[in-house]
Order: sequence, then structure tokens, then C-alpha cells
Amino acid sequence: MVLLGVLWGESALETRVCGLTMIEDEVLKWRFRRGSREALARIYEKYVHLLLSIAMGLLNDPHEAEDVVQDVFVSFAQAGSRIQPVGDLRKYLVTCVANRIRNRRRDQGRRKTSGLSTAQVIYNNFLNGDWKRQSYYKPTREQIAQGALYGWVHDNNFNAVMSRSADAVNLAGCFAQCPIPTLIVEGTWDMSWNMDKPKTLAANHPNARLVMFEESGHNPFEDEPVRFFAVLKEFMGTLRETPALQLQYWKESLSARQESPAVFVGKLGWGRKSNQQLASKYDKAWLDQIQDGDVWLKIGLALYDVGRDEDALPAFEKMETLAGDNPRGKMMATLWQAHMLDLLGKRQAAIATYRIVAEMGIKDFEQRHDQFGLAYTPSPYARERMTKPFTRVENQDEN
Repeated sequence: MVLLGVLWGESALETRVCGLTMIEDEVLKWRFRRGSREALARIYEKYVHLLLSIAMGLLNDPHEAEDVVQDVFVSFAQAGSRIQPVGDLRKYLVTCVANRIRNRRRDQGRRKTSGLSTAQVIYNNFLNGDWKRQSYYKPTREQIAQGALYGWVHDNNFNAVMSRSADAVNLAGCFAQCPIPTLIVEGTWDMSWNMDKPKTLAANHPNARLVMFEESGHNPFEDEPVRFFAVLKEFMGTLRETPALQLQYWKESLSARQESPAVFVGKLGWGRKSNQQLASKYDKAWLDQIQDGDVWLKIGLALYDVGRDEDALPAFEKMETLAGDNPRGKMMATLWQAHMLDLLGKRQAAIATYRIVAEMGIKDFEQRHDQFGLAYTPSPYARERMTKPFTRVENQDEN
């Protein structure tokens, strides 16, 4: 059988490309933590329009969206040197906006609307500059209207369903030995995702060919059609039949991978039935086999859910080790260690562990574990637990 290769332009593995370099963000964060007003002004200038666009899409109210974004930047500025946004600054700010909107909705008990439809909000956002995140050339009003009316039409809860599906599939390493010729096409000015998008795709397809289009956004086939189809034609002209033995070896390696503990855990949900299934398969040997902190969060919560608190404690300790300099990961791992110590009757050790989180000074977002009905602001919550022990809460998601 002749295989025609794999063309990657948009995929579930895409992670956002920024127009500016990651180095600038790292420098800005470093300067901001040292009191630079210029750095704060540059961060505001760089991200305010993106955050307003996101807030508008969620709230459908321009005034409320402005209030939310303003509040986020005020909190950001007031935190000063205490704030430690690790990694992608854009993701950090977007998360702050989303959390603040969620808190507002919870407090208000209802969602305010401006009377505009979703299509009207999207049209206005793109007309006022949001098109720059995806397009190299400014689209016409007709093209913006078409995208607003038809490009964003989907079923209710579509994004949540897609996110859960994506989280359940871990493709990292799947294509390391893929014998099928692969072409990765990326636009330099695609700002839909993170700036490490091309690097991530290329790393996950080490035998692939990466072609960057310097005058393209999200759709190189529209922005540079002549070059795009020339590259595609040249690539297709190099395709040859993939040897059957190579294909068989790759498929066998994928089958073996599907049986790995990390992949098994990744396929499961967060509800009771999934946790029972996970806990029934749990092996302490996983402590040496799984090197993903998010996977250990799921394992730890599953073991806690079935009452295996002694096993859950080292799971959260492993998560803390893997968290590195990620404050959010370290916070969750440490807090759940304290929870387990409380449940195991080790109150003094629990208090000392809660104190670590309390002294982190994390007050700018709400952490949620919806399956357990838990929602808390980390450091104040930890300080409260120093005087009031944690008691078991049950999983409300039957799964």
C-alpha cells in the first residue's frame, strides 16, 4: 500500500505561537518582580487587548469585561515581587481572567449579558483587531462576518467536551519512530496558541520536515497559496511506499505504549468509577515509572477517593518532586499532603505542611476540585486549615 504521508497544519497538538519572543516575557517578568513600572506598562500594552477579547467572549458585556481585565492588572500590579508567574505569561494572565469571571458568576449567581449575540461579539472583536491573532492580512468585513456566523457555531458544551477528550489522549512520543513521511506547515504569525507550537510539533515528529511560512498566520494555504501548494507538491513527489516491517514495528510499539501506566491513567476521568478503576490497578512501582506531575495528581486523588490515604501521601510527595519551580503544582501537591496527614492523624505534621502553603502567599486565583465540591484560595485556605483540620469530602461525580 502506498501511503501519502501526513500533512500537519492544524492539529490537537498545536500550542500557541506568539509574535514576540519568549525571551521578552522572561525579561519583563524579571524586571516587574524588581519593581519596574516600565515592565508593568509593557505587559499591560502587550496583553490587554487579548484579555479584553477573551473576557468579552465569556461575558458578552464590554463594561464588565473591562472591569474584569482592569481588576486582574490591578491585582497583578499590587502583588509585585510576591507574584511568581512561571512559564507562559500569557497563559497566566488568561487564567487570572477566567478565574475572576468564574468568581463573579458564582458571586452574582447569574451571567450578565449585553444583549449581543455570540456572533455579534465575535464580529466586533475581530473588527477591532482580534483578527491579528490568526491572520497575516486583514480580512474583509464580509470574511469576518462569515467567520462569526458560521465558524463559531457548535453544540453546547463543545469546548468542555473537546478539552476532556484532549486530556484523555497523550500523544507525546507516539510519533518518535513513525516511518510515515510527515510534513509540518506553520505560519510565523499564527498567534492562536503558544510560541512553542512549531517546536512542539517538530519534537513530537522528529522524522518530519518543518516548513515555516514567514508571511502567514493560522492559514498558510490562504496567506501564501503559491508557496504552500508548491511545498505540498514537492513533498508529495518524494513519497514512497513505507516498508511493511517498519509499519508493523511502529504499530507494535504503539500497542505496548497503550499499556503503560501513564497512558492508562490519562484515559480515565476524575469521577468515582474512574478512581476505583485506577486505584484497583495502582502499583507502587509506578513511583519510578511515571514522571508527570499532573498524572500523580490524578493518582493521588483517586487513592484518597477510595480511602487509601497512606498510599495517596507518597503520590502527592512524588507530584511535589516533579513540580520543580511550578508554584501552582507545588502548592497543590503540598496542600494535599497536608490533607492526607490530617486524615492519618498526624496533626502536627499537617499544620507544618499547611504553613508552607500559607507562606507561599498565593491569593490571586481560586483552586477548584469540582468532583469533591472544593473551591479555595490557596494560602488563606491553608492558614484556615492550620486551626481547623481537613475532613474527608466525598466525590460527587459518579462518572
